Amino acid sequence: LLRLGNRRDLLVARRVPVLSRGLLCDKYNVTSVDVVQLDCEGKDAAIVRGLVKYCEDHPAAWPRVIQFEANQLTPVLEVQAAVSLLHKNGYWVRYWSSCNILLER
Repeated sequence: LLRLGNRRDLLVARRVPVLSRGLLCDKYNVTSVDVVQLDCEGKDAAIVRGLVKYCEDHPAAWPRVIQFEANQLTPVLEVQAAVSLLHKNGYWVRYWSSCNILLER
């Protein structure tokens, strides 16, 4: 049950489509983007891994800036591994707080 002011609304479960970066880019004919910003409730580092894999196969697809959430929802070692992976691919940390990391290439 979700309370909105004096209203009470039921939360409704719905299936939504999930697309990988590759499928999303293919579906909408996107070859590159400048900025990728993620806020995926603890799954950001996993998505970063998928992004890197895609970009390794499609070098023109590397974004200039990547920002992702790195808070208590993601294990510290997983966040550090994602940053290390990006660093190995030419990114440097521009900003790192207790909640977000911004890297630039």
